[in-house]
Amino acid sequence: MVTAVSAEREAVEQGILDWGAAQGSPGGSGVGERSEVRSLHLPGGYEMRRIAVSVRADAGREASVFDAVAVGAGPAAAAAGAATALTAAAVAGGQDAGYGLVVSAGIGGGFLTDCGSAAAGDVHDGLDVGGVAGSATGAAGGAGSGRPVERSRLCMGGAVVSRKIVAADLGAQTADHGFLPVTELGFGTSEHHPPGRLAYAVAAATGGVLGDVLTVTTATGTADRARELTERHPEAAAEGMEGFGVAEAATAHGVPVVELRTVSNAVGPRDRGSWGIAGALEGLRGVFRGGAGVLVGWG
Repeated sequence: MVTAVSAEREAVEQGILDWGAAQGSPGGSGVGERSEVRSLHLPGGYEMRRIAVSVRADAGREASVFDAVAVGAGPAAAAAGAATALTAAAVAGGQDAGYGLVVSAGIGGGFLTDCGSAAAGDVHDGLDVGGVAGSATGAAGGAGSGRPVERSRLCMGGAVVSRKIVAADLGAQTADHGFLPVTELGFGTSEHHPPGRLAYAVAAATGGVLGDVLTVTTATGTADRARELTERHPEAAAEGMEGFGVAEAATAHGVPVVELRTVSNAVGPRDRGSWGIAGALEGLRGVFRGGAGVLVGWG
């Protein structure tokens, strides 16, 4: 798991520990769990947290191991940090040799369309995220329904799982044709495609929306910019600053990748008073509480 900042990494870690604890609860898959968390230090000064979860009933089974590292903001920092972790694992040998899956995780902007005051930004830190995200479940899909939430029902605190990871501003601005992605210029790539079955399963397990996640180097702060992005990317559900960089590193190492975001603000005019960072972090914890089992099954 690759995050930008330590607060996101801690939310991921706590969500995984919650999932591990649930394995021994009534209805879980075991009779208890053992969780071990330790810090590993990577080249470049990165601190990685290794979370190992074992179910006591499965004494002969290897622990499920998750590594979480905070690498800094932006696609360049994300690519450098993810590549460092991937390379360190590739050369380690033994039980630490390589990863089965890379996850870009964090909070970010959501393309909100149908949440009343939440879409307008009337949500603040400290609000119980369940009260907001609850409107995105039920008949529209969500955790326990066997299908993702409809994209039009994404709300503050809600989760987005990437169908595509898109570098939204990697390309050239032209006078005649507007923005041209790097692929239309004849070099590079501007999209990465997570495994479809994995993305769908995580969205269904967590009550998340399945949609495109845009990576930008400048966060959107105006209505005009938000309109431009949605016109070019009509399936966009969230905006972040790290996903494409993580995906570039994962792809270079031949490892599948998926991006998970929870919504801390509406994509559009910049209004810090409306941000719901605490709720989004709690939502991120919930995503890993609900989705860790799917990630283990894939990785």
